[in-house]
Amino acid sequence: MSKLEAVERLLRNLPGMVAVGRLDETAKARALELESRYEASSLLVPVRNLGVRAALARNHTCVLVKDRRFRRPPAPTVYLVEEGGPGEEGGGILLEAGGKSYRIIGQEVPDGWEPSGEITWALSSSFVLFPQRRSDRSLPAFILLPPLPFPELESRREELEIRNIVSASPSSLCDCFLRQSSSLPASMEYATILVGFDVGSH
Repeated sequence: MSKLEAVERLLRNLPGMVAVGRLDETAKARALELESRYEASSLLVPVRNLGVRAALARNHTCVLVKDRRFRRPPAPTVYLVEEGGPGEEGGGILLEAGGKSYRIIGQEVPDGWEPSGEITWALSSSFVLFPQRRSDRSLPAFILLPPLPFPELESRREELEIRNIVSASPSSLCDCFLRQSSSLPASMEYATILVGFDVGSH
C-alpha cells in the first residue's frame, strides 16, 4: 500500500467521515478559481480564505465529506483581522497565516467562552469583536479563514511520511464543485473539508 493510500484509508476510518476523494491538478485549479470568485463577491466585509489556498497549494489535497459525528475544529475557523497594524507581541492578538501577521479584532469563540477582562462586543453567540484592538480605522479589515491543523494526520506524520499538513473549509460555491467533481454526496446534511499535505519527511 502506498503512503497516499494509507492516508486515505486513515481518513475514511475517522468517526463521522462519510466519504473521501483526492483532487487532481485540474480540479485544484478550478477550486481555487471558484474560491477567488466567492471572495470577490463579498460586498459588506471582504473575505479571504487562506486556509483553502494553503490546502490547494500542497502537493496532495483530499476532500472530505463529514457528518455531525466528526470532531469540532481544533481552533477558531473565522477571524476578523486588521491588515498592516503594528501588533503587540505577547498580547495574544496576532494571527500568523500565509506568511503574514494580522491583528485579531474579532473571532469565532467556542460555547462557554468567557472574556478575560477585555472589552468585547458579541455579534452572535459564537463570534465576538474586540473594539479596543482596532489600531487605525483607515487600515483594511476583512474576514480571514485560516489554515487549521489536522491532528489525526499530525500524530502519524512520521509513519506516513507527510508534512505541511493543513485543513480548511471551502465556500459554498467551491463546496458544490468539489462534491460534483469527486462524485461525493451532495446532501447539505454533510459538510466538506479540504486537507492538504506534502509527501516526504523533509
